[in-house]
Amino acid sequence: MVNKRNSHDILAAQLERAGSHPLNVTFDLLEGPGGVRSLSMLSVESTTIIERASSIANLSTQTLPPLWSPSLPLLKSLHLCVDQSTRVETFSLKPCNLRHLSIDFYRIRLPIPPPMVRILWTLHLKRTNEPALYILRVVVGIPTLRELVLDVCGSRDEAFPEEVDAIVQNRAPSSLKLVKLHHVSSPFLVCFLRPGIITSSTNLQIEPRPHIEFYRDLPTTAGWIDFENQYFLFQHGSAADSGCLTRVALGNVDRFPLIDRAISSVPRDSIERLFWTGASISDRSLECCPSLVVLAFEFYVAAAGKPKDRLTDVVNDELASSCPHLKYLGITIRRPKAGGILQRDDAEEAIDAFLEAWINSYGETFSIVEICDEYRPKRWMDKLDVLRMCADTFEIRKESVLNRFKPPTFPTPRQFVVQEKEEDLVSGAQPFRGFAQTFW
Repeated sequence: MVNKRNSHDILAAQLERAGSHPLNVTFDLLEGPGGVRSLSMLSVESTTIIERASSIANLSTQTLPPLWSPSLPLLKSLHLCVDQSTRVETFSLKPCNLRHLSIDFYRIRLPIPPPMVRILWTLHLKRTNEPALYILRVVVGIPTLRELVLDVCGSRDEAFPEEVDAIVQNRAPSSLKLVKLHHVSSPFLVCFLRPGIITSSTNLQIEPRPHIEFYRDLPTTAGWIDFENQYFLFQHGSAADSGCLTRVALGNVDRFPLIDRAISSVPRDSIERLFWTGASISDRSLECCPSLVVLAFEFYVAAAGKPKDRLTDVVNDELASSCPHLKYLGITIRRPKAGGILQRDDAEEAIDAFLEAWINSYGETFSIVEICDEYRPKRWMDKLDVLRMCADTFEIRKESVLNRFKPPTFPTPRQFVVQEKEEDLVSGAQPFRGFAQTFW
């Protein structure tokens, strides 16, 4: 119901034809966060819908229709976008079988009745003014909760550790599989970055990079640093044993020395695979990864007049001596995006020196080296025979070596709001069919 063209008679006909089938209902009556487009339309249409409330299965509304019946036995998914002109004291919606709830509070206080959330699987809260301790009590009271998203929650009310402990310590084991904390204040991090909430099977996403240190006592087998998309991603356990992920926003941090900072919150000695893309890293801290087996990254040749990044800052004799289990080294050498005259990087000499250091340290050749060179690919031909004597496999590839090491996909939070296009409505498409597929 998006405008006055949806008259009362048409709505009544649609409801009659629906019979007893579950309904998907979307109110879109707002001109913006400040007001309802048509109050008269809201009163007429919502009254008609109220008469059929027992048939509603999925409801997305940008207002809070008053006088809703408390009996909504089929309602499983609900998205509320609280309007500033709505009288929240009339809100009495208490569905008994609700599984998925999303509320955009627009910083308006709206009570969350315990009967409304007691058997939720999914809870998304956006722009709430409620204190972090209050939200924590709500979450702790939902033993069935699988997914929690807190978005733009900025309350500054203090959350002291002893208060948090008193709330969390007697709760049932957490069933959360996905927690996303997006632009939340420090009290929310204090409340929810805890072993009692984030378990060994919880996928955790934090944006932006938090100021509070959070340590996950889990073996971390792989790490990705993506400068282009601005995140760290760590995999705990292998994909075969259903390991979970931690995804943290990169933020505006200095990349020197970044590896050490990136993995400061995970057990370093268990990292077997490490990757980074989007920038060069000059860092000698790889000795903190003694279990490293696979190392693949992008190296950007410096433009003339710019600080010079050297491949030898990463690939050197320290790497050989610190990572005795290393079996694969993959490097993609890229031109800087700005172009222009480039500095000489001597990458081939750096690789040659590393392979010699490996042989001197362990008395055997290195296993696998793969190079993709977008800068000067032909330079490797002159030394190819020598390099292949120092490695079991030495290959020059035409595509990035990172193409074979795709990071795991972080779980996507549930989507609540229908994204209807005007042409779909004009052409007679049925947007609610897609809506139902989203929810079930």
